[in-house]
Amino acid sequence: MTGRRGFNRPAGLTPVMAHDYNRWMRAIPSEDQDPWWRRRMPPLPTVLVAAALATITPAGECGALLAQEGNSSSPRGSPAGEKSAGGSAEQIAAAAVQPAQQVRRMLNLLVAAANRLDWRGEGDYFWRSPELVSVAQGTPTLGWDARDSKTRQWYGVLKTQKVRLRDVETRTLGPDVVAVMSTYDQEIGAKDGRTWKGTGIWSLIFRRVKGEWRVVYEHYSYEE
Repeated sequence: MTGRRGFNRPAGLTPVMAHDYNRWMRAIPSEDQDPWWRRRMPPLPTVLVAAALATITPAGECGALLAQEGNSSSPRGSPAGEKSAGGSAEQIAAAAVQPAQQVRRMLNLLVAAANRLDWRGEGDYFWRSPELVSVAQGTPTLGWDARDSKTRQWYGVLKTQKVRLRDVETRTLGPDVVAVMSTYDQEIGAKDGRTWKGTGIWSLIFRRVKGEWRVVYEHYSYEE
């Protein structure tokens, strides 16, 4: 099945995920309202939710969260201001603000650690689990230990790094799950004198683990 703008719906989705995919695809704004990265990539849930929620959310919880989110929207044709089963639009928006704000603060701290080339500090914001998923330019790295080792080796050859985020978008997918997508500009200087500058897309899933927000899934790609 082909979605809007020619994006193909991922194969193997559960009925709940397929319903969520279709609902989000219908909500995509028109081309002239989209930032450049949204016109070049599938929408946020296509990249993240189908790939991540099935593995990071306990059985049954994913469907409950998505069903709760679906119930929070007013039925088509409902009178303006009518409350749905999930509460008023104001209540729903207020409930989503706090997790999103907390995640944005954590994201800023993560970027600050990266700009200091502090691989230990950066690693603290990721889920210390063999189920952590990190995808770079289509190559997956599975587990916190593997990602930490790659980051440590990479930062070992760098002298400077500057990462700046823009067009940051957050989506609260549940009380303990927040998705983030952003464009990033990166400048690095290696110890051997070489330099590199590029722009890319960075997508993350944050989950509240034992009361702390941690990245459980990330995907980034870049172009020079």
